[in-house]
Amino acid sequence: MNLAEEPAVADDMQGVIPDTAVVTSGETSDEGISDTEQPMQEEDGNHSDDEEPHFPETDDLYDENADDEDEAYVYSHLRSGVEESVRIQQSTQIQELKVLKPRNSDAILSCPCCFLIVCMDCQRHERYPNQFRAMFVMNIAVKWDHRLVYDERQNMLIEYNAPENTATQKTSNENEEIYYTVCCANCTTTVAALDMEDEVYHFYGCLSTS
Repeated sequence: MNLAEEPAVADDMQGVIPDTAVVTSGETSDEGISDTEQPMQEEDGNHSDDEEPHFPETDDLYDENADDEDEAYVYSHLRSGVEESVRIQQSTQIQELKVLKPRNSDAILSCPCCFLIVCMDCQRHERYPNQFRAMFVMNIAVKWDHRLVYDERQNMLIEYNAPENTATQKTSNENEEIYYTVCCANCTTTVAALDMEDEVYHFYGCLSTS
């Protein structure tokens, strides 16, 4: 083999132009971009930034009557509404209808331990702001075997100890008012005392909210 012929072969290869296209600076090549991507770019270019989004006319999560319905439910179920007669005049006739009106309650009472509501309709004591009296209660239990009496010296309710003598017990019951312990139905925390003579619950130590 003649080594002198090799440079001639190299010179012939320099004249060959490769098939691969060369992309110069500032030019882009369409090769490698699929046909599906090009229309998407055109659509994005036609999108206007000023176009407002479309919202449905009605909102499924909004109810304009929800507040009124909730208020009516509270008055009829939780606040022990009372029926009062109301006269309504229609043309020449006067009709008497019964409507449910809310009671005027000084506070809503809850158990101080588990926060369960025990009364929605009560009246605050005139002298002691932390005491309330009520006739309509909820979520309570009465301990009929645990009786209390009011001790004027201690200014509080104490446990009632019945005397052994029957005659003395009868005289004592006539002079003293007997109360029964009222506790929360959930956690058995004492929340009130029941006066069976007047059928009134006397709440004390409860959490009060207006």
